[in-house]
Amino acid sequence: MAPVIELEGVSFRYRVGSDRWILNRLGLTVMAGEYVLLCGASGSGKSTLACLLNGLIPHLIEGELRGSIQVAGTSPSACQVADFLDRLGLVLQHADAQLFNSRVDAEIAYGLESLGRAPEEIDERLHAIARRFAIEHLLERSPDTLSGGEKRLLALAAVLVTGPPIVVLDEPFAHLDQVHAARLCQVLQQLHLSGTTLVVIEQRVEAVLPDVDRCIVLEGGRAVYAGRPREAGEMLLRRHLIPSYPVRRVLPAPAGEPVLEARGLTCRLGGQALFRDLSFGLDAGRISALVGPVGSGKTTLIRALLGLTPLAAGEILLAGRRVNGQAPEQLAAAIGVAFQDPNDQFFTSRVEDELAAGSRALGRLDPLWMEQLCRRLDLDRLATQSPYRLSEGQKKRLSLAIALAARPRLLILDEPTVGQDGRCLEQLAGLILELADRGLAVLVATHDRNFARAVADKTISLDSVEPLPAEAAGSEAAVAG
Repeated sequence: MAPVIELEGVSFRYRVGSDRWILNRLGLTVMAGEYVLLCGASGSGKSTLACLLNGLIPHLIEGELRGSIQVAGTSPSACQVADFLDRLGLVLQHADAQLFNSRVDAEIAYGLESLGRAPEEIDERLHAIARRFAIEHLLERSPDTLSGGEKRLLALAAVLVTGPPIVVLDEPFAHLDQVHAARLCQVLQQLHLSGTTLVVIEQRVEAVLPDVDRCIVLEGGRAVYAGRPREAGEMLLRRHLIPSYPVRRVLPAPAGEPVLEARGLTCRLGGQALFRDLSFGLDAGRISALVGPVGSGKTTLIRALLGLTPLAAGEILLAGRRVNGQAPEQLAAAIGVAFQDPNDQFFTSRVEDELAAGSRALGRLDPLWMEQLCRRLDLDRLATQSPYRLSEGQKKRLSLAIALAARPRLLILDEPTVGQDGRCLEQLAGLILELADRGLAVLVATHDRNFARAVADKTISLDSVEPLPAEAAGSEAAVAG
């Protein structure tokens, strides 16, 4: 086999003159037809490397680049990004960054249209890839109305439909439930057998490790391990790239009034039913895991609890008082939230300003508590950086710190494990358990069942919530979870 990806002495930093090199004299080779897992701690340079391989860096993302990169015999920096469309397919870590058409079917067809394929071929391949990822029912929807998992599936379909010989996937299992993750594993195995070169960047290493030919670990912008997957397991545990969670605690039944109580909640998404008559309580000192398939309504439920999405029926009580119809800012002192997409809650240019903004507005700024949060969440060295320049894992941890800054009574986390390496998952589990021990009520929406089992005292499942009859669904708009 001949090499199709070759890096020699590659270094990159986002700001010229910065003393922080994201990649530092990196050397790397991937052979034609090889299936490679690329993993490493959050912020180790994995996503930066992905953007270098198809020319997003330096053509669209500026910085200082040194060294040599060859992909399929061509330097990405020497040609336009569009020239790589039929050579290398890249699915970005943040799916929203590459979805820009008004309908799902148009998004999938776009790459084929750009390559000049015939309409009949486009239609055939579009429906074939939609069936492969079980998203046929989404084809007429707008990508803006999809859940995080559905957007991930769409981004995968839109790239793979063109059949590129080299495929680079950045966190492809993020936001996917067990069924869709298994489906993706099958798709990747089939591509591998067909001779496609695969580079999968992933924190959920257990999902893909058994299938790959080689595992490469980045640390500090360099490859510190490159070897067979069967020999990598112990090393990944030792480096905390596979998490090891504490023994699950066993608590007596909660006493007293719930911090938040939901009674008979019914929600609709356009003409499609989500759930009805959903009731649960979130108790002080308890951790509840909100689980369910892709598109089942987890994020919609969270938005409804925050007053951001209207309910068709039901009521929400906060400390015994009905809060339906209250503006979100009226709930901010009691409820801290870390959204599924952390970019949705950033609006300043420095991490330290972002951390202080909410608690200062509520009159609850506590510098000592901020310092403790930064240490616990590995944010202390990032204070002067832009939130938008952080890795997705670092953004997730920043959004968690923001949610905790004003010391709320209820903490809501939407997919907090996405983009987190094993060590950060261990720290996150420990912090959530500690907060619950201090009396905080916690709701965690997640597809990571291992994490849910490690921390949750109870589970709220949308798997079995009775759907509304289709004819009863109204026209309210929402964003599904």
